[in-house]
Amino acid sequence: TREVKRLIPHQEVPTSTASPSSRGVVGGVHHPPVRGHFYAMSLFFFSLDCLRELSSHEPLNRSWPTPSIADLTDALHGLCSRSWKGDLEDIVHDSHEFTRAEVLPDRCFESVYMVTLLRDGFGFNLESRDITFTFLVDGDEVEWSLGMAISHFAEEQLPAVTLLGDDGVDADVGASVNGVLRMYDEKYLNVYE
Repeated sequence: TREVKRLIPHQEVPTSTASPSSRGVVGGVHHPPVRGHFYAMSLFFFSLDCLRELSSHEPLNRSWPTPSIADLTDALHGLCSRSWKGDLEDIVHDSHEFTRAEVLPDRCFESVYMVTLLRDGFGFNLESRDITFTFLVDGDEVEWSLGMAISHFAEEQLPAVTLLGDDGVDADVGASVNGVLRMYDEKYLNVYE
């Protein structure tokens, strides 16, 4: 617990009213204020979708896949207060589509950690709906490693590319990503053949 508090300082006041200097600190590193819309994938999706399914928290179910941090926080008790004996042990093998039996006992901890990280570490506003939790984008599975590869490739190959169009309006990010993926596939396709 002490290590978690050191790495992610817990706010005694709600994040929405905390001073800007006390938000966005993870492991002693200050992060800029969050702006825009984000996609949470991989373990963020798997754990928090399990929270949604097993907490029986109706507001989280209604707002999924773009719940507020407050929705996630309020649902934590519903999952973490469940009993293992006579409850979770009975559903362990078919509890959640993305949760293997040996992982189910960790879902409470993972969910609490992730909600705390989003709220206290990165400083997401409690009521905003700036995060979409997803497993698929346009029918394809997404993972952080693919995003990292695209990001590095884009920096290497397209240093002048921006997400703003000439008129200062957000460009079609999907078209930009698809263009980068096509260029990546053309350049590295022979690596996979």
